[in-house]
Amino acid sequence: MKKYVTLLTIILVLMSLQIVAGGNYDFRKTKWGMSQQEVTKSEPGQPIDGDSEALVFTDFLDGEHCYVLFRFENNRLIGGMYYFDIWHTNPNDYILDFKKFKGLLTKKYGTPVEDNVHWKDELFKEDDQSYGIAIGMGHLVYGAKWETPTTEITLTLYGENYKINLVAIYSSKTINEDPQLKDKEVLDKL
Repeated sequence: MKKYVTLLTIILVLMSLQIVAGGNYDFRKTKWGMSQQEVTKSEPGQPIDGDSEALVFTDFLDGEHCYVLFRFENNRLIGGMYYFDIWHTNPNDYILDFKKFKGLLTKKYGTPVEDNVHWKDELFKEDDQSYGIAIGMGHLVYGAKWETPTTEITLTLYGENYKINLVAIYSSKTINEDPQLKDKEVLDKL
């Protein structure tokens, strides 16, 4: 019996190490607090742009080209963003893109904690065939938000001057609360 308890304990420890080591990511294959060097190693390609506060990569998500931005503070990863590089002749198609990525995020993170359609100007509110135009004019914004224990994820479809943007922003909820990271920062300065 003692053998089985010991074996079970070893298996549980190994399983918990497996969970911590692989897969429990905050954004893509990264964890909040990682350095720029660690983030760069986690990506399959090289950054196309960057400085001490950000790195930019390109990728495709569900067939759509996007820019992947990693944000840093004191060489610690604090956030990420997908900026979708999408162009449609029919502006209502951007709403379909929003719904597609909202569905994918819902599949991964569950039901959004917020799910909004916000009218800033109701000029086109009664004409659903003009919703894309309304977004491009800045009259209408679609948004959804998810939360995990460490991350806030927002998906937003908005526009200005007839340019429509779809972005998914991942923000750390815990990086500034992690005393080990604060201690490391202070110790690194000594």
